[in-house]
Amino acid sequence: MIQINKVSKNYDSNKALNHINLEFKKGEIIGLLGPNGSGKTTLIKIITGLINDYEGEVTVNGNPIGPESKARISYLSDTYNLSTFDKISTCLDYYEDFFEDFNREKTLRLLRDFQLSPELEVKSLSRGMMEKFHLAMTLGRDAHYYILDEPISGVDIISRDEILEAIIQNINPTSSMIISTHLVDDIETILDRVIFLKNGQVAEDILSESLRDEEGLSIVDRYKEIFGRIVNE
Repeated sequence: MIQINKVSKNYDSNKALNHINLEFKKGEIIGLLGPNGSGKTTLIKIITGLINDYEGEVTVNGNPIGPESKARISYLSDTYNLSTFDKISTCLDYYEDFFEDFNREKTLRLLRDFQLSPELEVKSLSRGMMEKFHLAMTLGRDAHYYILDEPISGVDIISRDEILEAIIQNINPTSSMIISTHLVDDIETILDRVIFLKNGQVAEDILSESLRDEEGLSIVDRYKEIFGRIVNE
């Protein structure tokens, strides 16, 4: 379980997060939703250990953020942090050496599904191919938690469907996945739970099934109610 207790983060006078309390349990696909500037990426960077100057407490499986927690989390950044490798095969070798939970066979299968040869040069990849390459490497680990920051923002509609199918097919039932995005309409069918962040606070934390069955609303409907704006801009 990832536990977040009274977490706040300021950037000068801007309060990016304001006393956030959340729990992420295993076995869920969770949407972390909100417009740009709502605090999504800041929260993700705190969980993954990229930001450590914050108030409050974050634990992963009972451990504070550190080497033990990072070993349990597979993180897909919203930037192309694998672009320094010369070939995809070089990245595969690096991951196999660096991550104990790296599953090379699964990663190769994902790359085949995405029509990406391990011998491709990374610098030759288009933006959509780069998104798929990063996703394959992220899902290729047998992690406890997968955190994806804007995984479909740079690809076309067909590629989005391929990526969402890969997520569904390769998530372990005993793992959890947190997906941060503002493209709500594209991912709402795969989400078990949604957390809406607004101005650095949790506006709502609700099960998707409850939203649909008890209130007769889609996640997009609720997004518009909370933020008063059109989604997928």
